[in-house]
Amino acid sequence: MSFSNAKEEKMYVAVSNDMKENTTLLSWAFNNSGGLNLCLIHVHKFSTKIVNLSRKKEQEAMSVALDEYLRNSQKPGVRVEKLYIEAFSIKEGIIQLIQQHCIRKLVIGAASEKLYSRRMTLKSKKAVYVNDNAPSFCHIWFICNGRLIHTREAINPPKLSPGKNALVTAERYGAGSRTVPGDLSLSCSSIGNNRGSSSRSGSMREFATGRLSQSSSMFMLRNESESSVIDHPCAKLLERDLLKAENSCQVAFGESPRCQIAEIKAEMAERLYKEELKLRKAKEEDLAKEKEEHKITKDLWNETSNELHMITAQKFSLENLLEKSNLSLKESEKKLLSAVESLQKYKNELEELHMERNNAVEEAEMLREHLSRRPSCSNLPLFFSVFSLADLEEATNFFDPCLKIGEGGYGNIYLGVLCHTEVAIHKLHHNSTLGRQEFIQEVEVLSKLRHPNLVTLVGACPESQALVYEYLPGGSLEDRLICRDNAVPLPWQTRIRIATELCSALIFLHSNQLGCFIHGDLKPSNVLSANCVCKLDNFGICHVASKTNASMDQTNTYMDPEFLSTEELTPKSDVYSFGIILLRLLTGKSALGIAEEVEYALAKGTLDSVLDPSAGDWPFVQAEQLAHTALRCCDMNRENRPDLGSDVWRVLEPMKVSCQSSSVHRPVSDDQAPNYFMCPILQDIMEDPHVASDGFTYEAEAIRGWLDSGHYTSPMTNVTLANHILTPNRALRSTIQEWLIRNPSV
Repeated sequence: MSFSNAKEEKMYVAVSNDMKENTTLLSWAFNNSGGLNLCLIHVHKFSTKIVNLSRKKEQEAMSVALDEYLRNSQKPGVRVEKLYIEAFSIKEGIIQLIQQHCIRKLVIGAASEKLYSRRMTLKSKKAVYVNDNAPSFCHIWFICNGRLIHTREAINPPKLSPGKNALVTAERYGAGSRTVPGDLSLSCSSIGNNRGSSSRSGSMREFATGRLSQSSSMFMLRNESESSVIDHPCAKLLERDLLKAENSCQVAFGESPRCQIAEIKAEMAERLYKEELKLRKAKEEDLAKEKEEHKITKDLWNETSNELHMITAQKFSLENLLEKSNLSLKESEKKLLSAVESLQKYKNELEELHMERNNAVEEAEMLREHLSRRPSCSNLPLFFSVFSLADLEEATNFFDPCLKIGEGGYGNIYLGVLCHTEVAIHKLHHNSTLGRQEFIQEVEVLSKLRHPNLVTLVGACPESQALVYEYLPGGSLEDRLICRDNAVPLPWQTRIRIATELCSALIFLHSNQLGCFIHGDLKPSNVLSANCVCKLDNFGICHVASKTNASMDQTNTYMDPEFLSTEELTPKSDVYSFGIILLRLLTGKSALGIAEEVEYALAKGTLDSVLDPSAGDWPFVQAEQLAHTALRCCDMNRENRPDLGSDVWRVLEPMKVSCQSSSVHRPVSDDQAPNYFMCPILQDIMEDPHVASDGFTYEAEAIRGWLDSGHYTSPMTNVTLANHILTPNRALRSTIQEWLIRNPSV
């Protein structure tokens, strides 16, 4: 039996200097070895520029690293060996090992693990070179990130030649095996190349001589311990070649001039190498740029692919909805088929519905095209939109009477949906003389009015002279006063707060920096509720209607009597309407003749008889004070009516503060937060309530932001603040925290 045939079949694993990537490579080899022993092969790149001492250190480090691999790769029942050489090129060294040792099964890395992808090909130049140049008898598995990337099948059996692996030392670790000491060595072909090249330096010759002598001594040591190997013909032949190589090296030492010439050539080659290195670096930079562009293209492709998946998913959901609609249609048809007499009528109606649907689709397409061609108004303010008549007709189903939710002195109010939001559309009765641009300018001024107790103006429609406000589903003050739909009556504290907030909104409108705005249609149905906060509606209708010749309902019992004779609205007109609302809050009675009834009760000292008992026990002093203030506001002569800011507010504001103080100590059990918990600016429950100089309590962060933004007036009354001192309301803060603990779901 020959020496090569005595070798048992193994699976060879090519390892690099990267321990992390070698771990996944070895793991795959263990799992797929099929019980075969493993042999780790490593090619150390040889460099002529390194002195012998540095080269020796590198060899020792390489040996230590391979020993570490062997220790980490031990597995019961499996032997692991190591095999390594030095070569000028790693990929050529691997081919050399395959040829010398007739390697039939080889596991090698395909690329760096960070380049791994599902459908990747061979990325490493080393892997491509081995795949193309390895002998055909070698079966190669290319691995990346612990996964098989490519397999090159073996074709022809190896042509064995004795003595190929005599100079390579293998260390084995496994059960029942002994450790054979080894060292870094060179193959015979490598030694021959080092000896014959004219470009090697003196240090290279020393290295070759030292390695040959070392290899010779190692071989002799093995001769002493393993006589069976010494007797082999290949061993004798190898020993003779080693002696010849040593003699050749001794002859080479005498050729000093030729060595000097070789060193000069080596320096020239080194300069050429540096130039080639620069060119290679430039090419690598170009390749990196191309890789970056490829990555960007790949990211774009992934993004497009994700969008395609989303569209496909939406398509499936729409198909499911369509299928459900078809099923519902079939069920409806089955039910209708039971009524034989109405069958023909149903078919006719169905055809009409299809026609209407097609018409609606065509009309919707036309509207979309119209909206896309419609120019946007660049001069519009923030939070303000211009709607077309078609938008309002679509939102209100062509102003369907069923969607009519109110009727004022200047027009009708419809409930509609614009941009998926419920809105209140106020359509004026008018013979308009106001142009489109003038109408937009008037509404633009109104859109700048922002107050916690004013309903927000969303937009307007110049074509139909309509205003669009936010919709508040909480009902109006009129609904609460008459207890419509069995609504809970308002307590007297809430009524005082509503009066105070309504007065604050009117003061803001009358003394605004943009000008004096008169409501002109003040009544309980225009006072809406939003999270227990009073909000005044229709505040801009009178302003726009006065420009559009809109008629006004003169039968309104809340209307200023002097307007009937002068047809002139002033802030005192709103004061009169506010006085009537105050009397209604006190008594709960109808507005017709209410002033005379309360005045008579005050004169007779029987005010308690006209107070609304459903509001609770009114404090007599406050009720009497409110009654006198309301009667002053309802005076028939405008000149005798009080000023809201200087007179009425001084009466209402202390009442509201006292109501809040009395409410703070009242136990809280409702799931809905009390109104005095809400910040007038944020319209949300306060976390850090502070009292400003206007007497109102705000969230500390909100009121500081108001003051820091350059405002010097009260957010509630628009009156100049006496100072910017904020006082913490600790009692209210404690009550809010206690309420939040009792109502964790809020």
